[in-house]
Amino acid sequence: ATIQAVILVLRGLRWGVLARPLGASVKAIAISSLVGIPATFFVPFRLGELVRPVMLSRRGVSLAHAMSAVVVERVADGLLNVGLFFGLLALLPASIEIAPEIRTLALVALAGFGGGRVVLIAFAVARGPVLAFLCRVLGVVSARLATRVVDIIASFLDGIALLGDARRIAAFVALTIAYWSMNGAATHWLATSHGGALPWLAGPFVISVVVFARPRQG
Repeated sequence: ATIQAVILVLRGLRWGVLARPLGASVKAIAISSLVGIPATFFVPFRLGELVRPVMLSRRGVSLAHAMSAVVVERVADGLLNVGLFFGLLALLPASIEIAPEIRTLALVALAGFGGGRVVLIAFAVARGPVLAFLCRVLGVVSARLATRVVDIIASFLDGIALLGDARRIAAFVALTIAYWSMNGAATHWLATSHGGALPWLAGPFVISVVVFARPRQG
């Protein structure tokens, strides 16, 4: 219970690093963390990820801005764990067999999270031309739809821009490493406490696989 409490605090602090620049109060961040983080595990199809931004939006934060923080969080976690998977894979003994399906899922996740990062960078570097192109394409269907979609994306990108402070990024990276390290350590401790004899890297390796290979219903 103590380890889980520490993990929850670390993730809450990391969420605060992303949410504070958006204008969220410490109280709103704490409440959204206490309710929203557990919801990510219990609400089907990962819809629990919407709980935190929705809760912040009810306290004056733009929903698009809050969603941008969740996207940054998810892309960072995905890239870290997929990278960790391939890094630890090289350290595993040759006698350990990894199912081909796991390797395939890892490659798919790498493409997905890596592609998400590329898209975010593209929007940041060429925001004006990309939004203008999108407006023209959607305008063929409906000018009103095009304006609405572009406004939402622009607000989303504004939220990401607010997160771009160097010290904030450093804090986010440090808390991300601490959070996932604690998850890996907790997994290793849980396995060994039940009589299992596992190397230390088994914990973080299992966590990295769970992140991209677990069913999406919860």
